[in-house]
Amino acid sequence: MMSLRVSICLQEYHPRDAARSIVDPPTLHINISFSSFYEFFAAIGFASTVMSPPRGLAIIAGFGPGISLGLARRFARSYDLVVLGRSLNALSSTAVGSTSPTSATHPDALAELLADANLASLSPPPKVTALIADVSNTDSITQAFAEIKKLNQPVVAALYNVSAPFTRKPFLEAETSEYVTAFNSSVMGAVLFSQQVLPLLIAAAPGAQLSPSLIFTGATASYKANAQMSVFTTGKWALRSLAQSLAREFAPEGVHVATVNIDGIVDMPKTKGYLNEFPDQKISPGDVAETYWDLHAQRRSAWTWEVDVRPWLEKW
Repeated sequence: MMSLRVSICLQEYHPRDAARSIVDPPTLHINISFSSFYEFFAAIGFASTVMSPPRGLAIIAGFGPGISLGLARRFARSYDLVVLGRSLNALSSTAVGSTSPTSATHPDALAELLADANLASLSPPPKVTALIADVSNTDSITQAFAEIKKLNQPVVAALYNVSAPFTRKPFLEAETSEYVTAFNSSVMGAVLFSQQVLPLLIAAAPGAQLSPSLIFTGATASYKANAQMSVFTTGKWALRSLAQSLAREFAPEGVHVATVNIDGIVDMPKTKGYLNEFPDQKISPGDVAETYWDLHAQRRSAWTWEVDVRPWLEKW
């Protein structure tokens, strides 16, 4: 925060006083505060010629084909991106266009994103930084956010799209380790990610054009626990309760926390063989990304914290 002190002399001037020295005339002091140098220059009309505000940053955890790729394409129309993933298939930083020395995560999805002609035609085109990060590991996620902070850009959107493997198994046959894995991905990862990103979202709130947003990806299992789904649904229910608690706690800070429940099969390479009898039987990543964007763009007088998304023929 910077401040400017303006002093206005209240002395009434008369020509006969021109040659007379006036000692300590009454003065009005006005203190004006600005959240940034850009806001100061904008107030005095020089913002466009002196400096530009830093471009907003959207962070996507759990990057890969499907919903994450759809989210990246949508949010890159307005922001630079950081995508986080656990993949060890490295890509060079030059290929990614990143300032980070190490960049890697789902190279096929990342290559598809970088080759998107619609994004390349934007002026300026979005920058994409891809980082290896295990969101359920404290050291890994801390290191990733240390790299993010070096970008020195306001974080205005954080999208948590990490999920445990879909598991359908009788309860008495499920291994304890499967519950731990599901809990770490769905819950501990979300906790560690939120601990890192929420201070950045709060810092970006003053003067932001759209409310800084933290949006979680849920599932049908977030609110409906079917038989033999205890491994998967335990983590999803916990994630939903975390999202609701954070939404209540951080709304007064100007941060919009929401969750999107995916109720249906997502149209992506590994689901190409399913539900092809009718058009739009599967959830389009591009279409569902618009729902996330709509949540981000909501005015704070009418925020939504939970949305269900399903195809028109999905039974529910």
